[in-house]
Amino acid sequence: MKNKLCQSCGIPLTDENKGLNADKSQNREYCHYCFHNGEFTEPKLSLDLQIKKLTEMAVSKLNLSEKEALNMANETLPKLKRWK
Repeated sequence: MKNKLCQSCGIPLTDENKGLNADKSQNREYCHYCFHNGEFTEPKLSLDLQIKKLTEMAVSKLNLSEKEALNMANETLPKLKRWK
């Protein structure tokens, strides 16, 4: 079964990293980095900035080249619910 991804940043969602709704229940679509207390943590974040942030994170944490990371971000993020 395919892992469900955060619909804002694309990281795999787990029970440990799911965001919280306003009623403190787990959100099934967004991680805690992107969504907390029923709101986006960065409500004015643009798709372009999210691509930049994800690219930088993938280069530093996943040891991808900048080109690989940028390709991954450009392929994944525009398909997610927040960015459609």
